[in-house]
Amino acid sequence: MADDLHLDDDLRARAADLRREWRADEEEWSRAALEHFRHGRTLIDVLRDVMHRGDVVVLGEGPGAPRGVVVHVGEDWCRLDATGGVVELPVTASGPVVRVVERSSHGGCGGDPAVPSRWRARLLELEVTAGPCVVELTTGEKLTGAVLLGGDHVVVAAGGDETYVPMGALARLRPSCD
Repeated sequence: MADDLHLDDDLRARAADLRREWRADEEEWSRAALEHFRHGRTLIDVLRDVMHRGDVVVLGEGPGAPRGVVVHVGEDWCRLDATGGVVELPVTASGPVVRVVERSSHGGCGGDPAVPSRWRARLLELEVTAGPCVVELTTGEKLTGAVLLGGDHVVVAAGGDETYVPMGALARLRPSCD
């Protein structure tokens, strides 16, 4: 009888050891999976997450950076419902910087399936409407006019004047025509 108790104690101890090893192994796999997830994540993925959550964000740097809720994320651009109106901006390797300034407690949205997924297509859509837009450059300068699309630039046309803006210098725009 004493031998049976000793065997039960040994089995319990071995089972506890196996559970500890299993938990440690699972924790290591979970850490590795999380690390893999983080390393593969893009800025577009981050923007989709904040859109789905409904978080309030600041996109960009400096005092003029727009603050609001992301309402659409395409393949290479996003739309922000910001203080003062809608702001649209390209998402590139150089930005925008995304700062979550307020976590939402009620959830966000899934984006608008009727809106183009690519930035170039969105700019073509704005060209067709021919309405005035406020175009903000990476230098901080603001131009107002109709947006016309070139191969590697946009033209901001207003009152007979045309300003040619390289795509990389376009920080964001406010489509007052939508």
